[in-house]
Amino acid sequence: MPAIQNKELVEAAVGRWHAGDVAWVSAVHLREDATLVLTALMQRRDHALKGWPARDLPVHQVTMEFGGVRDLSLLAPGGLPVQIGGFDIEDCSDAQMEGIAFRVSDYEHGRLSFACSTIRVASVAAATHP
Repeated sequence: MPAIQNKELVEAAVGRWHAGDVAWVSAVHLREDATLVLTALMQRRDHALKGWPARDLPVHQVTMEFGGVRDLSLLAPGGLPVQIGGFDIEDCSDAQMEGIAFRVSDYEHGRLSFACSTIRVASVAAATHP
C-alpha cells in the first residue's frame, strides 16, 4: 500500500492504525486544490465488548487530508457528525488509474466514498463522544 503520511500520530494516540476504527465523521471540507480535509472520531473497534462504538471507550479526533480527490460522494442525513459503520481505505495503486492511489469508502452504509492520490494525518487529539 502507498504510504499514509504521519499515521504514527494515530498509532501513538490510539494504539494502532486501522481505518476501520473511524466511528464518526464530524467535519468535511473540500479545498479548491481538490484536497478533502476530513475530521473523524476514532475508537478502537477491537476493544469494544458490547457493540461499537462504545460509550465507555476513549475516542480521538483525527484530522486527515486526502489529496487529489475525485468522485466524491457524501451522504449525511441529518448533518454531521455521521456514524460510519465500515470505513475502509483500499490500495488502488496497482490499478494504473492516473492520479489514484487509494479508494476511501464506508462499505457498510455508503455514506462516504471517493478516490484520492495521497493521505496525510494532520492532527490527533483526545476527544469526547458526539
